[in-house]
Amino acid sequence: MALTNILGKIKTSEKKERKTFFALEIESDTLKSAVWEVVEGKAEVVKIGTVEEWDEKKDGSFLVACDRTISSASAGITPEPDSVIFGLPEDWVVKDQIAKDKKRTLKQVCRNLEFKPLGFVATIEALVTFLKKKQGTPPSAILIRMAETEICLSLVVLGKVVGSQTVVRSEDLAADVKEGLARFEKVENLPPRMILFDSLADFEEAKQQLISYEWDKELPFLHFPKVESLAVETSIRAIAVAGGSEVAKSLGFEIEEEKKEVSKEKDRDEETRERAAEEVGVVEDKEEEELKVEDSEVKKDNTEELGFVAGGDVLKKVGKVEKLGKEKVEKKAARVAVALNQSKHDLGRAPVEKVAEKGKKHEELVIREMRGPDVVSGTEISRKTSAQPKREGFLGRVFSVVKLVPQSLFSIRPRLPKFKKPGIPFSGLPATVGFIVFIFICLFVGGLVLYWRLPKAKVIVFIKPEILEKEISLTVSSAAAFLDKEDKIIPGKTQTIEASSSETISTSGKKLVGDKANGEATIFNKTDSVKSFEERTVLVGPNNLSFEILEDVEVASKSAETTEEGETITYGKATVGLEAASIGPEYNLEAGTEFSFKDFGTGSFSAKTESGLSGGTSREIKAVSEEDQEALLAKLTEKLEAEAAQKLEEKLPPGQKVFAKGMEKKVKSKEFNHDVDDEADKLSLDLSLQLTALSFAKEDLDSLLFYVLSDQVPDNFELRPTDLETEIKDVEASDEEAEFEVQVKAELLPRYDIDELTESLVGKYPQVAEETLSSLPNFARAVIEISPKLPGKLGTLPRLKENIEIEFKIAE
Repeated sequence: MALTNILGKIKTSEKKERKTFFALEIESDTLKSAVWEVVEGKAEVVKIGTVEEWDEKKDGSFLVACDRTISSASAGITPEPDSVIFGLPEDWVVKDQIAKDKKRTLKQVCRNLEFKPLGFVATIEALVTFLKKKQGTPPSAILIRMAETEICLSLVVLGKVVGSQTVVRSEDLAADVKEGLARFEKVENLPPRMILFDSLADFEEAKQQLISYEWDKELPFLHFPKVESLAVETSIRAIAVAGGSEVAKSLGFEIEEEKKEVSKEKDRDEETRERAAEEVGVVEDKEEEELKVEDSEVKKDNTEELGFVAGGDVLKKVGKVEKLGKEKVEKKAARVAVALNQSKHDLGRAPVEKVAEKGKKHEELVIREMRGPDVVSGTEISRKTSAQPKREGFLGRVFSVVKLVPQSLFSIRPRLPKFKKPGIPFSGLPATVGFIVFIFICLFVGGLVLYWRLPKAKVIVFIKPEILEKEISLTVSSAAAFLDKEDKIIPGKTQTIEASSSETISTSGKKLVGDKANGEATIFNKTDSVKSFEERTVLVGPNNLSFEILEDVEVASKSAETTEEGETITYGKATVGLEAASIGPEYNLEAGTEFSFKDFGTGSFSAKTESGLSGGTSREIKAVSEEDQEALLAKLTEKLEAEAAQKLEEKLPPGQKVFAKGMEKKVKSKEFNHDVDDEADKLSLDLSLQLTALSFAKEDLDSLLFYVLSDQVPDNFELRPTDLETEIKDVEASDEEAEFEVQVKAELLPRYDIDELTESLVGKYPQVAEETLSSLPNFARAVIEISPKLPGKLGTLPRLKENIEIEFKIAE
């Protein structure tokens, strides 16, 4: 039976310990989790946790929500998972990498919850892969992820995510979706399928809004789209099943999809296979070994920052492995088939011995090429063959030279005298033999000296620092002559600079403009006295509209006339120009409209228009408001402050800092291009300021902070000034003094005895040295580089302490 078959049976007979993993889905306001494992070559979900809400504006909310959902998912799971794969929303992934501001959040989660990160996958990519496996074909659909304040639309065509758009959510969901779809450019036809998903339990109202909208008339749909929704747990299942399968491959699990391709070779005729095994066995092993080596190169973990598989989205990085594996399997199958067919042909006309003899040269050639250890389940197995191993590199060349020395020496017959003098080594031996022994002793001693003195090692120890954070109140004063560490006062200098610039913004004010209605009216005097009315006397018309007289006028009193029919009274009257008090078409009045005086009753005076009033118009325009001027002034002032601080720091000696906030400002000139209420779409400002600020030495600040923090450093830890991270805030400054708060963060490193540590590593194997280093406090990991790298038991760290260099670095 072939060696690989024996190892396979031994391997399958061993009882495998159950290994489970976490999957954590992150959305803009919720978190979901699940526990998954690999069962019979498939990633399967064991348990799904609760949906937990979190608020980005609240510190610690994200970590608390993670702990809750993870705890609910792992309840009752034995052993509890310690590794996690993340499912990330679209705005957390930039160019197949985690966004920098989000990476810190994930690091905090892994550090606080003691997780090992396996990788990440974009939630949309996982869903597409999940749907593809479920329906058997690449999906084409519009995926709509719904959150409380926004919706995210992802356009998927034949299993490929064309793009994603985020829209602020309103009460009209259909309008929001239409706006998002309209942003996709160069899309001739949209897929007639919409799929809703998020952490909601009920999509009925949302589905009704989308179904009732006429999509095929508004957007390029071939026909009315079908609206579907996914269950709450679908997305987290997709992350665990789709993303988890790829992570499982990188961890060494055998996935069912890969087994199906390789299993085609096992249906060969058993008798023919054993007869041809001698010829093709080595070739099969070689192809498998190449496949493992190249596959492992693709799966190497090159993410130094977070430990994620292949540095990016596991669904996007696995393509190279699958393609490589497929090519190797096809190549191997072709070569095995040719060998088996040839063997069958030969077996039909000659004994097996002839086949073996015919393939002897080929076997020897393959064995020479493939001589070396096979790696099966992490154990080295040496091939039993008479062929000598092929040595390469520096050691191979040295071995070849040393091997030729005895042959050269024995082929020479020098005529040298015998050593007869007492005290000379080998005096009783023939000259040739003595010379050979002497040469061998020299080579042995020289090799021992080289082995002792030549190797060098560099040991890089990664340490987890202790974090110390504190907020400290400090003062910078121009009156201080020196650094006062007790009172926390830093000496400063007053700096003055002028800065000018211009800025333009769009106006936000609105104003009505137009024309006033005008015409003529007749005034009636119903009293016995003459009445005079001044210009701008107010008349009141229909709907309490106000009108004004355009000129001074005098109206005669009423008169009485007696006739046969009785007494007839005639009112005094006068015609005067009339104008509306304000603009607008509502002041246009018909002929015969009557008016009353604002300050007199209608029994004494009244007015009436004979021909009506016309010409009243109005329209709304953009105009400059006071708020526009104030906003522009504040924006330009902030810009000038920042420019002035930068110019001052460039002008000052290196290491000097200036307060960008809290500068004293004096306006040299200020000119707006429009006044308040002027009609304008844009408002511009030319501003010139004289700015006065305090400067101080960064070295003084670091020295003071180092002094304040030194008392709070635990024993056996050290604080280095170069490891301080500072943030200045809450500045209250004048031209002579500034009070401010400094948020300082320091990384504390353990103190080690370098001589004692180096001594403990002398002559040890790298694995033993790592175990020794792992006992150090705050140890994270170590990288040991030995040059030259000697084989087997010779590959230890140098025997001389001075040849070992130890470097400490902070672990990410």
